[in-house]
Amino acid sequence: MPSALAVTPENLDASTEDYARALRAANINPHTGLATDYLNHFNEVVMLLDLLPSVPELRDEVLAWRPADYKAHFQQTGFREKELAIEAYDLSPPCHREPFDETISCLTDQILDVQAVLLSRTPEEAAGHITAARDEILSSIARASAIVNSGAVVQTEVEATQDAIDSLFD
Repeated sequence: MPSALAVTPENLDASTEDYARALRAANINPHTGLATDYLNHFNEVVMLLDLLPSVPELRDEVLAWRPADYKAHFQQTGFREKELAIEAYDLSPPCHREPFDETISCLTDQILDVQAVLLSRTPEEAAGHITAARDEILSSIARASAIVNSGAVVQTEVEATQDAIDSLFD
């Protein structure tokens, strides 16, 4: 049974309100052309990192995580409107897509760094590094989410918030 949102580039111009409505219905920001569903790929690792101190056996699951770019994620996922998500990404204005891709690249590197540490240390030995890296990963996810949802790059706002929190403990 075809999706009620079976909107494709062949049957609808990307500039129409119907296309924007289809994007919103699929949880894709019509302004940026990006979907937060992609960030689930990274949130899964954060969840594992949260559990790792109490369940060291999850180390192998953290190490099994592999990077997936935006399109690959949607091609492999059960996301109902995956074709629409991929098309919207292709049509995403560079002013949104480029900072998003840069943030995702940084985020991927942060996770790969955690994996490298876990390859050389036990979860117990790596606990301090993992905690700090987890905070950086969460900050990058928040930055990516802000870009998806508003098109804004909020690096300085996130850092300012963290600085304000840190100052409370000084």
